[in-house]
Amino acid sequence: NHSHGTDGIGDTIFGAMIRLSKGPGVDLHTSLMFSAPTGSVDEKVMCAAHGGGGSPEPCFTHYMMQLGSGTWDFMPSLTYRGSAGPWTWGAQVGGTIRMEDENDSGYRLGDIFQATAWGSYRFADWISASVRVLHSQQGEIEGHYNDHHGHSSPPDLQYNYGGRFWDIGFGINTVVPSGFLKGHRLSAEWLQPIED
Repeated sequence: NHSHGTDGIGDTIFGAMIRLSKGPGVDLHTSLMFSAPTGSVDEKVMCAAHGGGGSPEPCFTHYMMQLGSGTWDFMPSLTYRGSAGPWTWGAQVGGTIRMEDENDSGYRLGDIFQATAWGSYRFADWISASVRVLHSQQGEIEGHYNDHHGHSSPPDLQYNYGGRFWDIGFGINTVVPSGFLKGHRLSAEWLQPIED
């Protein structure tokens, strides 16, 4: 058996949401967010020694298991939302732009672009259902770990990251109508890949 994991604090996201337009049944706003590299990018596990043989030694774990990007990132988005009666719909475009050439471990995650559109129907004051389509594009990892790491599985290789993806999501949204939890919401969504 073989298993390993990482845990800890991830990157810190901060910024501003700005309303651009508000009218009857219409809302348009933008988010100008930044991600500070507070998550570790030097998480290690035990793996085979350089050149084979010898005792296992610490090496970088898979890229996807690091706790942050290790770079300052800009994360803008634009969101439109409309409603009429029991129907609500909307769309959002956004992305993540890496603002540095590499992190302290020698690589940089790819930029991300996402676009999503959704619609929902309210069956009663306390429950609604939604459907959503999501398109994502992510660039490959650039650079390479600057110290010993494995090359024995697909997650160890930076060209196995990134790509274009389509997903469809089905959601249920509820709100507590009364009592001491009145106004609290519980939502769940199943996101299913349809193309990658």
